[in-house]
This record gives sequence, C-alpha cells and structure tokens, in this order.
Amino acid sequence: MKVVVLIPALNPDDALVNTVRECISLGLRHIIVVDDGSAAEYQPVFDKVQEQGAMVLHHAQSGGHSGGGKEDARASRFVGARRA
Repeated sequence: MKVVVLIPALNPDDALVNTVRECISLGLRHIIVVDDGSAAEYQPVFDKVQEQGAMVLHHAQSGGHSGGGKEDARASRFVGARRA
C-alpha cells in the first residue's frame, strides 16, 4: 500500500518545513503540500519543502476546505495512490 501525506498550507511558517522533515524521517516518501493561495512572501517556505522532496501544488486563490480536498485527491492519484 502506498501512503501519501497531504498537507494543506496557507501562509505557512517554518513549522511546515519541520513537518515535512519529520515525515521524511519517519520513512514517508510521498508528501504533497497544497499551497491554498498563500501570499508571495511565503514562497521561500514552499521552496524549502520542495527542496526536501515534497511535491508542491499551488492554487492562485484559496479554495477553502472542499477545494483543497479535491486537489489533494487529484495529487494522490498522480503519485499512484488509491483512496482507502
């Protein structure tokens, strides 16, 4: 079974970087961060998590809870995961 970690983020700080690092240290390899319309000044945080190996998807504006969930499902299928 392939495990995919989906992390929605809006204007994140370095706690997101630490969370991704922790996931990797636990052996989780498929990490998807969904930027839900963050301001431009938060791009360096997304760059850091991408450098760690996470896939980052960007929304131009916030999709709310349901919008992020739909994107998460599409991203999960992209890495070959199925919903359990």
